[in-house]
Amino acid sequence: MKAFRKELAAGTATLEKDITMSELFDRLMAEVYAPKLRSSTLVQYEGLVKNHLRPLRDVRLSRLTVTVIDPILRDTSKGRRTREMVRRFLITSLNHAVRIGLAKENVAKRTLPVGGEAKLVGGLSAAEVRAILAHAPNPLVKTAFRTQVELGLRVGELLGLHRGDLNPAEKTVMIRQQIQRDRRSKKLVLGPLKTAKSRRTLPVSDSLLNEITEVMTESEFIFPSETGGPLEPRNYNRALTQAAKKAGVGHVSSHRLRHSYASWALGLGVDIAIISRALGHTQISTTMRYAAATPEVIRQGNDLLSAMLDDRSL
Repeated sequence: MKAFRKELAAGTATLEKDITMSELFDRLMAEVYAPKLRSSTLVQYEGLVKNHLRPLRDVRLSRLTVTVIDPILRDTSKGRRTREMVRRFLITSLNHAVRIGLAKENVAKRTLPVGGEAKLVGGLSAAEVRAILAHAPNPLVKTAFRTQVELGLRVGELLGLHRGDLNPAEKTVMIRQQIQRDRRSKKLVLGPLKTAKSRRTLPVSDSLLNEITEVMTESEFIFPSETGGPLEPRNYNRALTQAAKKAGVGHVSSHRLRHSYASWALGLGVDIAIISRALGHTQISTTMRYAAATPEVIRQGNDLLSAMLDDRSL
């Protein structure tokens, strides 16, 4: 891949008609994916090629068939989600191959989706959230927990919030960037959001706005580390795990806080298209994974949102 990047820079790169899949992957990584994708996505793609698509590396593109691909997608030693990611990556890569004239057909499109139902994601109850907040290590982290569950943010979006993103007069917050780890330096940097639809402006309740204002420091970040820079996501997740354990809730991830927002909103009868937009989902089918809210979660979700509307402290 490094050699091909040099060829691209020098303008001497050529595209042979019957290349191997390994050559195709390397060239797409250099020419198409690296310039456009987030570093975390690029690392994910490279991992798929290295760890799951090794059997295809020496296969000529002209000889790639559904029969050749299927054993990889049906390998049950790999998780369903991983295999479906491999399938989608192949479809995307072969789309590019067709576009630039290296292949006549995208054979990956003729493979069947990996079987199995998508796992439904359950939300926390209002009582569980209150217990977690009560065991947060400090007021700033407590407010971060509440902000994530009340606005349904991804953890990178939450920790990437700047002072300028908050508009107290309009009672809104703009989601326009996220914290991510640079794959080369391993440092935390501000990067683009997951998708174009992830960019959004969300309303903030009076009680949450007051709580955020009270914990804000001189840092440019709303939820900074002790040194004023971005809060390390691993430290945030560790604090959440410990707070949930002390609260007797069991293991809770930052994803589950985000999912709780969706479950409660669905339980209140909010249109799923609106919830999808608030969460920054590209497809409503993704939001539908949260439709497994139990009556108890719905009931306690009502209690929580009622408390918010009444401006009562959690």
